[in-house]
Amino acid sequence: CRSDAHLTMLSELLAPIARDVAGEEIAERTPALVCMSLTDAQEMEYESSSATDQTIQEFYATWARSVMRIVIFLGPGSGTVTLKKKPQCNLPHVEDFYDVVAAPGTALMFREDALEYSYQEPDAGDASWLTAFLLKPMPDWDFGDLDGDVTVFDVPSTGPPAPTQDLCSVC
Repeated sequence: CRSDAHLTMLSELLAPIARDVAGEEIAERTPALVCMSLTDAQEMEYESSSATDQTIQEFYATWARSVMRIVIFLGPGSGTVTLKKKPQCNLPHVEDFYDVVAAPGTALMFREDALEYSYQEPDAGDASWLTAFLLKPMPDWDFGDLDGDVTVFDVPSTGPPAPTQDLCSVC
């Protein structure tokens, strides 16, 4: 798809300067996600299943590594994007919020650590968009040589038994 090629091109253009403009190196981008607006009635037609532990883990891994987001609006309708400055953002010259008309052909790139993204679908008609996240490198864990008796890790364990008495939750 030509729009996916645009995401790749933008990612490749940003990668060499990412440390300067976003404070992080960009190692990869997520696969493109195609989204389409739905009316409330259309949305009711689709089952919303609960996320599995694996899905949540994958989402968190992506979210935690996100440096920038790219969104390309495909149309045919035009929605409105609001970018709101995050409280922890200490970048100079960043306004409290930006409203952007997301007309077909609009490409939007922003730092995930600085701006919060929301999208208001058009009042009438359909809109679609393509999005991808630019990710920093995966953490590189190196525990070195382990000392001591590591045979305890060879035997699976179920942990301690469950409590048998009534429990009181403390918050």
